[in-house]
Amino acid sequence: MTDAQRHTFVCPECRRSIEVDGAMRATLLDAGCVVCGAAVTEADIDNPSATSTPTADRLS
Repeated sequence: MTDAQRHTFVCPECRRSIEVDGAMRATLLDAGCVVCGAAVTEADIDNPSATSTPTADRLS
């Protein structure tokens, strides 16, 4: 069920933002950005557990 998790990828070069599943996340890390071909690192793809954790209260 890992593929059901959603991740947000933001390219470090072209700045395109794309929501991807686990399989596409792995492809991005292996092959690079689908738009411009730039290398992709773990830091360019968010961690879904970080976005689902209620942190808004701490930011207020």
